[in-house]
Amino acid sequence: MALFVHGILTALPLEDGVRGDAVCVAGGTLQAICTDRDLALAPLDDAEAEIAAAAAHHDHLVRLCQTRDVLPVRFGTVFSGEAPLRAHLEDNAQSYSKALEHVSGCLEFGFRIAGGQDARVTAPSAAAPPSTETSGRAFLLRRRGHRDRRADLSTRRAAVLRRALRDLETTSRDLSLAQPAAGLLLDASLLVAHPRQDHLRGMARALNGAAGEVGLSVSLLGPWPPYSFCAPPDVLQSDVPPPAEAASERLHA
Repeated sequence: MALFVHGILTALPLEDGVRGDAVCVAGGTLQAICTDRDLALAPLDDAEAEIAAAAAHHDHLVRLCQTRDVLPVRFGTVFSGEAPLRAHLEDNAQSYSKALEHVSGCLEFGFRIAGGQDARVTAPSAAAPPSTETSGRAFLLRRRGHRDRRADLSTRRAAVLRRALRDLETTSRDLSLAQPAAGLLLDASLLVAHPRQDHLRGMARALNGAAGEVGLSVSLLGPWPPYSFCAPPDVLQSDVPPPAEAASERLHA
């Protein structure tokens, strides 16, 4: 039976949080939570079934994270059977144990700062060119004032971003920065320990107030399993061709 792998945990008796369709494969000090690939991903040519499989993968991890430290495995990771998966866990126990220790007691949050043109900083109209020295001087003064306000806005926005990064670094155990998409100035994934999560929420609210004064907005997303800090990709590889590539790409876009 080919196994669709969801997450890796320490090999302890599992209590609540394991779905009825889960298969537990132990290898040394570790265990992997899996499901039958055929049940999880059939039919593979059905886009809706792939999306449902991705949702089930997420549900497995969310349930487990409620009571255990879990190392998420990239969606679409499949092993041909229990024996090769067990051997893989035993051979890579040190790498997985180190990664599990890193995410221990933590969940992931997303943190974004978005910004647009501040309505209070608008360029002077050039529709009617100045016709006299007086009007020309006034026009140039308006342009200089606009330039100065834009420079001041940029300076204040940069200060907000520096404050955000400083606060995020002190609040999170680990931080991963992504290339911001259009409209975003900051896009970060945070690994945050449970005792620090309320502090993170309070910090985001306070920062959103400061950001609003310069035309920016703060969004705090999550929590969810630590996908951005998951099993090392150079260690965990399917031993059969990974199915559902399209769904995998959608999950990790």
